[in-house]
Amino acid sequence: MGLGVRVFAPSATAAWVIFYDEATGLAGRFEVPLVHVGSGTWELMLTGVWAGKFYTLRFSGVGHDERLEVVDPWAVNTVDSARRARLTVLGSTDPAGWERGKVGPFLASATDAVICELHVRDLTMSATSGVSRRGGYLGWCEQGTTLAGCSEVATAVDHLVELGVTHVQLMPVQDFDSDDIEHCYFWGYMTASFFSPEGMFATDPMTEARVRELKHLIQSLHLRGLGVILDIVPNHFGRTASFDAVAPDYYVRHWPDGGRSNGSGCGNDFRSESDQGRRFIIECLKFWVREYGVDGFRFDLMALLDRETMVQAEAELRVLRPDILLYGEPWAAASTAMEGVAMDKPALAGTGYGAFNDDFRNAMKGPPDGGEPGFIQAGWHCHGVKLGLLGQPDWAPHPVQVVQYMTCHDNLCLYDKLVVSRPAAGDPAYERMARLGYTLLLVSQGVPFLHGGDEFFRTKRGDANSYRSSDAINQIDWRRKLEFRGLYEHVRRLIALRKAHPLFRLRTAEEVKARCQWHPHAWWDTIVLEIDGRGLAGETWKRALIIFNGSPDTDGVFELPAGDWAPVLSGGMPQADGVMVPHQTALIFAELL
Repeated sequence: MGLGVRVFAPSATAAWVIFYDEATGLAGRFEVPLVHVGSGTWELMLTGVWAGKFYTLRFSGVGHDERLEVVDPWAVNTVDSARRARLTVLGSTDPAGWERGKVGPFLASATDAVICELHVRDLTMSATSGVSRRGGYLGWCEQGTTLAGCSEVATAVDHLVELGVTHVQLMPVQDFDSDDIEHCYFWGYMTASFFSPEGMFATDPMTEARVRELKHLIQSLHLRGLGVILDIVPNHFGRTASFDAVAPDYYVRHWPDGGRSNGSGCGNDFRSESDQGRRFIIECLKFWVREYGVDGFRFDLMALLDRETMVQAEAELRVLRPDILLYGEPWAAASTAMEGVAMDKPALAGTGYGAFNDDFRNAMKGPPDGGEPGFIQAGWHCHGVKLGLLGQPDWAPHPVQVVQYMTCHDNLCLYDKLVVSRPAAGDPAYERMARLGYTLLLVSQGVPFLHGGDEFFRTKRGDANSYRSSDAINQIDWRRKLEFRGLYEHVRRLIALRKAHPLFRLRTAEEVKARCQWHPHAWWDTIVLEIDGRGLAGETWKRALIIFNGSPDTDGVFELPAGDWAPVLSGGMPQADGVMVPHQTALIFAELL
């Protein structure tokens, strides 16, 4: 991306670039016409002397308001809440030591990943984080941060490294509908400009700081061994996006009666199946890999994107990064007028895309909102839990395509769900349920996904949709890591076990079928799983045996199969006729090679 301006505006009869000396105000304003180069495309080539200028676009023609100035949809550095763009030489924004094209840790398989989802602001906004530049990109670059007044409790990125996750999924950082100056909280799922970082997290939203500081964040995570996945929203666009002004009605889907398709629930659906819509999405994805070195993408409402675009995008992305992580929500918010096959669960076959396994989520802890419990609270849904443990829902060809999770940013966080579903239980019981849930999650076949802070019981005080709630609701309170240190250490140990043992990270359905078996027993709310590790490259266990007792009140005695079993994740008591497994507890045993 050079300093030139090139835009698709097929209904325009004339187009102009309006230049300014500053991000706001009228200083230096003058207009230069764009040249029509055919096929509805307009362009203006510029030299480096224009670097640092600000600009907007204006059009005349059918459907255009020639008085209206809008931002370039291809702008790489928007400013002032996406009202203008800055002409920025991207090479000048590289932090010291930046290596263009440098990416994070290489993955031999997607099942080797352990993903943690976080909002940029949530991680560091609380004063308890010990971070000096709280709430922004640069707070993620600080090292040695600890809980205020308690130096043994690591916080922020130090916590993520200590926890052992391999990748961080950043909730949207592409410029979204927000006020860069007021810093009103927003999740960011209303994208205004897809090629530019969000300004709310930058030290100065009126300059190139957002570009440099996001690169600094990514570089800092890479240097600490963490990959970076971007949560992106190409299924629709925000109210301040300029698509309608640049190419009226082109980038949006319509029903046959002329009404706008709204499968996103946000007012529009991006017409990914159109020629220019497809090109825009693919070039955008490639840009973030080439320019920022990101390691993967999570697609919001992926079923609103057409399969052909997604397949083509994958092919071009894997040229740049063969092990790139690609996954998304395999559903839409409502019906859509898409022309072509939707990228939903059935469409995963034959691709390298993964999808969130909401079936396993619901089996583990019940529906994401409301009081209905699941296995970890009541021992229910054993069949669904078994399917989840094998990474074999009926829609997934292989476990590498199954993203396993209990919680994400949507709906109730884990602690709040447990409180709603078992209001009288109390914190010790909630912690027991959570330990059981995280054991299910982290020994399951597939790609484990954690919502950051749930590993030590973050709470949003029952707010199930905090997309624009206050920092008081959304920020991570690091005091809870100290309060629920036992739960945190349990999750940390499980992650280390998973990373150390390939038998928890099988890659194909055939491997799972050959190596996993259930052991019969008399308890309806208990599951006993054996995994064979013999002949598996890098595996030091002959077999693993995991017993999950989901009963809310009954301890069970289980006979171990023949073998020299050693407890790995303990808490049970040896009995004359087997091992006693407490209620709402999981035990792991290993037979060494």
